[in-house]
Amino acid sequence: REEAGGDLVNGGKDLVGVSRSSNGRGKARDVLGTEGVFCCTKNEPGSWWQIAFKRHQVRGIKRYALRHGYDYRYHSLRNWRLEGSSDGGESWSLIMEHNGDESLNGNGYATHSWEVPQQQEEEEDKWFDAIRIIQTGTNSDGYHYLYLSGIELYGDLRETPPEVLEQRAAALKTELAAAWNGGDLTAYESDFGGGGAIDYLRKEAGGDLVGDDEPLSVSSLLLPTTTAAEDLVGVSRSSN
Repeated sequence: REEAGGDLVNGGKDLVGVSRSSNGRGKARDVLGTEGVFCCTKNEPGSWWQIAFKRHQVRGIKRYALRHGYDYRYHSLRNWRLEGSSDGGESWSLIMEHNGDESLNGNGYATHSWEVPQQQEEEEDKWFDAIRIIQTGTNSDGYHYLYLSGIELYGDLRETPPEVLEQRAAALKTELAAAWNGGDLTAYESDFGGGGAIDYLRKEAGGDLVGDDEPLSVSSLLLPTTTAAEDLVGVSRSSN
């Protein structure tokens, strides 16, 4: 947050990418803020929220904190897992699991922190480029809404090694070359499938032309943003 000038909700998109399984209330990036806001996913089983670090990696998480996404105790988290990924979301490692946990139970955007049990040495040494909260059961009111408006991690942080950043950049370059096809974007496979002009521009913008509220994969979130989406495409409509 300090590196982003104090604001990761509206800024710092070159540092951190955020996505969630569905859009209920608020914005996906609200979890990076410093104050509680009304924020949640839709009422869907297995709802999740994930954060991808574009220039940094974390490991050895000793403690983490969450902030509820409601100013009352309704729909508080009870069953979930904190997981980390070191391969762009291809696989996830368990950091901590909660079953019937009633720690988030107060009013006024309740907060709580948990001490993470010691992991096996192999897990302790993993550098994660993404973490996620995934709900494994119902919330305190028996629904699948995932209400969340804050997360903090306490562990080791480092800048992502140059070779990893180079691999990501090379992957994006390869993807763009395939999408561009020598300038021929007339190929059609399916409605809104890959190969169109908008699809190419989406890839050049790092995987997202809309904003923070698309359920993007970790691999998309980690793509280096070569050009700001606003610099590529402008959109307007006759009325709002």
